Amino acid sequence: MSIFFSQFIKSEYWFYSSPPFNQGELLFYGIFFLIILLGAILLKRKYHQKSQEFPPYNFFSQKFYSYFLTCTIIGFVLLFFRWQGIPYISSRILLGVDLLIIIITLILFIYYQFKSLPNQISKYQEQQEYQKYIPIPKNKATSLRPNGRRK
Repeated sequence: MSIFFSQFIKSEYWFYSSPPFNQGELLFYGIFFLIILLGAILLKRKYHQKSQEFPPYNFFSQKFYSYFLTCTIIGFVLLFFRWQGIPYISSRILLGVDLLIIIITLILFIYYQFKSLPNQISKYQEQQEYQKYIPIPKNKATSLRPNGRRK
């Protein structure tokens, strides 16, 4: 068991220019990146409609979608280079950095979902409630049609 973990400590394992082709490992990474890609697409579809009603959801439909999409595309490109055995670009450290970025983004997504978003929604609703009771200046009110456009 200690022999298996000792290879992860060595820098040769991570920085080896052309690691050996392992179909099981590539299949695992491919399925992982595919799940993240499908999750990003579902995330975009789910929060796109909500972001039109509540602007705090724009962060989900724009930023997290682009983060996940970018990381999965980079991951698939790195897997392709690894499959083809292209030196230096197929090193394990690049794939490890990409996986680390995806995991950090997932943690930030969960944090934003449960901690920051409820506060932003309540602030937005308070602001909308406040804006309801602010009177419209007379010169703007008389020059506007009922649909809100100027004459």
